[in-house]
Amino acid sequence: MSLKVVYSLACIIAFTSAQICRTPDNKNGICMEFSQCQAFNFNFFFGVPPTDELKKIIEASKCPGSDNEICCPFASQYHRLITPQFKSAQPPQQNMWSNRIENSDTELNGEHCGEMKNTNKIANGNKTSVGEFPFMVLLKAQNADGSQSFKCGGTLITPRYVLTAAHCISDDLLSVRIGENTIDKDPDCDVSNMGVKKCAPTPLDLEIEEKIVHPEYKQKRVVYDIGLLRLKSPVTLDRTYVNTICLPTTETLQKQDTEDRFLVAGWGKTEKTAGFKDLLKATVSRQSSYSCRTVFKTGFIPDDLLICAGGENQIDTCLGDSGGPLFWKARINSGSRYIQRGVTGKGYFGCGQLLNGRTPPTMYTNVASHIEWIRNSMY
Repeated sequence: MSLKVVYSLACIIAFTSAQICRTPDNKNGICMEFSQCQAFNFNFFFGVPPTDELKKIIEASKCPGSDNEICCPFASQYHRLITPQFKSAQPPQQNMWSNRIENSDTELNGEHCGEMKNTNKIANGNKTSVGEFPFMVLLKAQNADGSQSFKCGGTLITPRYVLTAAHCISDDLLSVRIGENTIDKDPDCDVSNMGVKKCAPTPLDLEIEEKIVHPEYKQKRVVYDIGLLRLKSPVTLDRTYVNTICLPTTETLQKQDTEDRFLVAGWGKTEKTAGFKDLLKATVSRQSSYSCRTVFKTGFIPDDLLICAGGENQIDTCLGDSGGPLFWKARINSGSRYIQRGVTGKGYFGCGQLLNGRTPPTMYTNVASHIEWIRNSMY
């Protein structure tokens, strides 16, 4: 038996015999000696001094009934040590692994997620009808001159959390807007084929409580470009103008990720472009991973981390937002729903830019490969 196998077996035995616990920010962890917890020692290894805040976390992380062990968070939660919600460490609820602790703020794929609308509206090119995609979100940031503007997009995945790209998350990010269709137009109204006028309520501008970036994300790389925004308070889902999108949380839904085409929607907001006033949509086709690796010169990237799509014309790359969704239809909750497959990443070229005489494809972070990180990052 090789040394690697012996080490792996030892790790498995140690893991299964350890006490499961809850960290100060109410996440899953394992009781172990402080010196063995990489989540804390990671800070010291890179020369980060133990701040008063970190000392408080360590003290609050002590496992019940032990002075030598702390509740060490799982690896996917290391990044949360910077801005925790302080709560005392707690022993886990019984049978915690088979019944994940969930509530309406953190439960993915609620009963009405991704519901599709019968618009009954005269088609007008790529412009969406009011409420057609009620999961679409705009991210508002403060500019250097003190003004504010929308710079990225995202999607509402629970009443408390917005999914977006990691490169969109920065210190200048202020709030999110939900329920928008045409920017600076209030109210947003549609007229049906029967001449009935229907108007949406005023969009909601919501404060951000916490910004969560995938711990493996690096600015110069295109992988792991995914992040979450926790809102200060949960938003009420009216299902008409504000709703969540479904994610590929099950093996069945993940196996359905073989579509040759997708939808993109957005206002064309990126970190470099101002975009449009109207929420627009377009259909894009899947491209080979090789196409994106060649265009963006990324080197080898595992196929399951990214989705390559678009590039057929200059329209599709003008519509999506950085951080916005790549999505399509699938069967879920006894109906056909919108499932988000990708998040528009930093490899986005921007509207109207050509490469060797053609529109390049866009790289999207594959949501299915990050479901567990998303779940573990919510509380």
